[in-house]
Amino acid sequence: MNWTFIILLAVSIELLTVFVRFKFKLRTKDVLVKIMHHYNWKKVVHFHHGFVGIIIILVAMGLGYGFGINIGWGVLISDVIHHFLVLWPIMGSPEFHVLYKNVGEMNKEEKLEKKKIGRLIKELSG
Repeated sequence: MNWTFIILLAVSIELLTVFVRFKFKLRTKDVLVKIMHHYNWKKVVHFHHGFVGIIIILVAMGLGYGFGINIGWGVLISDVIHHFLVLWPIMGSPEFHVLYKNVGEMNKEEKLEKKKIGRLIKELSG
């Protein structure tokens, strides 16, 4: 395994994820809530990109494709970085949900998240 490539890929994916999340305020949680409302679903599974990384690793191992294993690890590690080294310190929660089943709780979490982002922006701007 090429750990330099894996870490560079993970950091690159995470930088893109943070940019999209905070610049454009695009979150999978919002998309999933809209889907739940539209289809009147009571539950929905949040498929993290770390899960995609695990699938890539397993398929690449089965095919004997070493570069694919490196890509899979990069994707998986970027998701771990995002939830546990970025979101947890900033938002106060790793937001690592697998099953969304209570829209009311998600809405409360969202209000708290907006407050924390506002405070962080004030602190960073001076």
